[in-house]
Amino acid sequence: MTIALRSSGFALVAAISIACNDRGALARQAQAATTQQLLGTWDARFHLERPLIIGSDSELTKEEVHGQLALLANRSVDRAYPTMQSPSASGTFDVDFAPFGFDARSDNATPTAVAGWLSPDTLEIILGDPESDVTVRMHGSVVGDSIAGWWRVLVARTGGGGGRFVMIRHR
Repeated sequence: MTIALRSSGFALVAAISIACNDRGALARQAQAATTQQLLGTWDARFHLERPLIIGSDSELTKEEVHGQLALLANRSVDRAYPTMQSPSASGTFDVDFAPFGFDARSDNATPTAVAGWLSPDTLEIILGDPESDVTVRMHGSVVGDSIAGWWRVLVARTGGGGGRFVMIRHR
């Protein structure tokens, strides 16, 4: 019994040590200058260049929608996303994509946003749950107080679309 207790104690200490190391890595990432560039509230403008193929009702489609994103340093989410190991920043968004023919906000759920670096000069932002039927993926570059690039959406069983976006830090 003493050996079993000792073994389980070592396993517990090892698990806590690993968890603390992961949290330590997230804390260091949160303090990085590249992460600090992302933090705050952003005014966003999405321009539609490739509409979704939903139906023949073209009146649903506008060329541009506006909204906001709010990003905080990620100190706790260590979930891996398809192209980023763990997000540098996480937060929420308020963008109504309905005029483009889709909605990236899940019913009765907080609309989530995560951001992470793909390379030293390329950022990815994911709006919505990447495992849901609708997710907006944004790729861009930070220049001063703005982020610009392209976005795309894939809607299950319907097709996809996309265009360009610009985000400007809200003052």
